[in-house]
Amino acid sequence: MLTNLSLTDTALDDNTSVGMRVATTGSIDGMMVTGGSMDGNVQGFVAYQANDGLSTVTDVTFTGTSFSENLRKGIYVEKLDDATFDGITVENSGTDGAYASNNGIDINLKFADYGDIRILNSTLTGSGVDGIGTGEAIYVAARGYPGDSSSYTVKPASITGLVIQNTLIAAAGALALTVGNVDGVDLLGNTDVTGDVLVFLSGEIELSGNGIDGDVTFSYDDVDAVEQPVLVGNTVTGEVIAIDARDIVAAEGIDRIILQDGGTDPNPDATGNSTANTI
Repeated sequence: MLTNLSLTDTALDDNTSVGMRVATTGSIDGMMVTGGSMDGNVQGFVAYQANDGLSTVTDVTFTGTSFSENLRKGIYVEKLDDATFDGITVENSGTDGAYASNNGIDINLKFADYGDIRILNSTLTGSGVDGIGTGEAIYVAARGYPGDSSSYTVKPASITGLVIQNTLIAAAGALALTVGNVDGVDLLGNTDVTGDVLVFLSGEIELSGNGIDGDVTFSYDDVDAVEQPVLVGNTVTGEVIAIDARDIVAAEGIDRIILQDGGTDPNPDATGNSTANTI
């Protein structure tokens, strides 16, 4: 295990594969990356997880680092715990039109329990192109959720605690943000989000003070519903939608969504209202 690694103003750029990779069976406990860049690679920062789920990347902080111009992913991690990305830049990463899973940031956690992941004060632009599959600027999920591949359901992962705050997200494709199978989702003060937001199979959800130019969808597989999302002071130009196992779709006002401030909608039954909804 590598401990207490520190990188300052280090350029890990223009490699034929990745900028920096943590070995599949390797672990890091304590890493501080300040400034620097992982630009112009196929993937910027990468950490794969072994099937036994025994390795980890924990207690890590990236501050002011660039993960830009990477062909398929700026960041791709399958193991990550107690991690902060503060003031990072992800520009034009995940732009391969012949690739199925382009992302600016792909936190795709597998085979173990993880928690406390924070993306703060950051900027993502032009990332997550829809190639031969749907891309996302940011994707965060614990794999092994119901309906996922049997490769992951045999040893499901979990995430407890995700915060995305004060971050500009301008999607290159349809989806700005996808969050799946996370317990404790706080999207706070992200006032400039362009693209749709999808939250699926997650609980303890709060959206507060966000500005979203797109739809917001909550998707569940429980007929009796899960905990209600809490929405406070958000502006959404599209619709707020909930989908459950019966494939029932409803616009804002359904009983699973608490409209904390009595928001207004000029046409609650329409999609793509000309006036933004405040919820």
